[in-house]
Amino acid sequence: MDETKLRNLIIGRMEELALSKRQLFEKMGRRNLSKASRHFHNLFEFHAGFSSFVEDLCEALELPLSSVQDILNEYAEEERQKEIEYERSIFRPHIVCMCSNALPSPIFAGGAAFHRRFIYLDEKFMSADWETQKKLAKELILKHFQEENGAIVAFGPIIHYVMRLEYGLGLQYYHIFDIQGNYIENASPDLQRNPGQPMGISLR
Repeated sequence: MDETKLRNLIIGRMEELALSKRQLFEKMGRRNLSKASRHFHNLFEFHAGFSSFVEDLCEALELPLSSVQDILNEYAEEERQKEIEYERSIFRPHIVCMCSNALPSPIFAGGAAFHRRFIYLDEKFMSADWETQKKLAKELILKHFQEENGAIVAFGPIIHYVMRLEYGLGLQYYHIFDIQGNYIENASPDLQRNPGQPMGISLR
């Protein structure tokens, strides 16, 4: 989606009410016109994270909040779908360790150590049946845990492992193992499953 739909709605309404941007900002009760102008332009680039600004804008333009919010939500969904498609395109079957620190400390060390959390699975592993995969996963987990001395730099002690054999966002795509390599059936939905990003976590 481009900005045309949102721009036509807002600019068109401003023209109907004969409002300049300055007059609009004043009607919104925004004293800092420079800041209001930045928020206004960010809105058209879909960078707006200012719910109060959107609410005040709709009130000043006498528009239902949903008329703007629906467009923003539509854009957010399109961006999310693009992100999902990208993640799917680069996905590799793996086992990854979850650690005690959701955010690495120090932050800069997270980037250097992040790759050490992953065990990538080869074709031999992927071609095995489920029971064999669990046995192989246990061997890989025990080896990884020993090699890393039970912890990853910046991320802290390893608390459990997650195996992903195919891309998907549902819980059924995340297979949980403890640090002894034992498969945990019916694992709690609250268990951390996403390793996040090198400089921090990004849970789904």
